[in-house]
Amino acid sequence: MALHDSDSDAPSQGHGLSQSDKRHVQKGKLAIQLHHHLQTMAPAAGVQIRHLRLTDLVYADDICLLAGSPQHLQALIDALVGYCATLHMEISVAKSDLMVVSRSLHH
Repeated sequence: MALHDSDSDAPSQGHGLSQSDKRHVQKGKLAIQLHHHLQTMAPAAGVQIRHLRLTDLVYADDICLLAGSPQHLQALIDALVGYCATLHMEISVAKSDLMVVSRSLHH
């Protein structure tokens, strides 16, 4: 998932932020909205780390979904697809991958 804007990097009048900075801020807002959406649409999904339930890691235009079961992963994927659709974006299946860290539920 990538956001592209062709505006220049020159600072805008009166705001002090370049267009590039504004894009970074916008991407940060989208990442926060995505995280909230995933937690709302797939409340049981994610991995528990102490008192925190983590459903996703976002860096630039890369998203890593974290789940404890195939069913929870599917719930996160479905929620992500729905969120992307509202932004007229698509998930690149060709750039997507799956990594199983452990098949055991308890270590």
